[in-house]
Amino acid sequence: MVMFRYLAATAITLGMGGYVLADGSIAFAAKSEYQRCLRETERARKECTFGGCGNILGSCYEREITVIETDSEKLTQSLQSKKCALQAIQLSTNFATLQEANSKIDALSGSWSEFDLRVRTSLLKNHALHLLAKECGA
Repeated sequence: MVMFRYLAATAITLGMGGYVLADGSIAFAAKSEYQRCLRETERARKECTFGGCGNILGSCYEREITVIETDSEKLTQSLQSKKCALQAIQLSTNFATLQEANSKIDALSGSWSEFDLRVRTSLLKNHALHLLAKECGA
């Protein structure tokens, strides 16, 4: 409970209804969006009787990833006018290449592990961009 109070006290609201911590971590915002989606789709997931029921949960992962990627895009844009603009673009490109390579791993393709890897890679990219912004004085 004490940790939740700390998070609530140090968080600011994002446009998507999540929270980003004062230190720039988007993980809380992303997980909040995922949990919100689970609540919103609970009935549909319980009542689902067709073969594509996993798509409902997959949409929740997509929403989580979107929160992270939206923040990363905003951060990359904010770095465009800074001395590290090229490094920000290169960093984003490197992570896009990694995401693309990971998507071609057959053992993960279409699995929950693939979604988990995408979330974690997006979080790492976001963290790296925040580190770059800190170093560049953004």
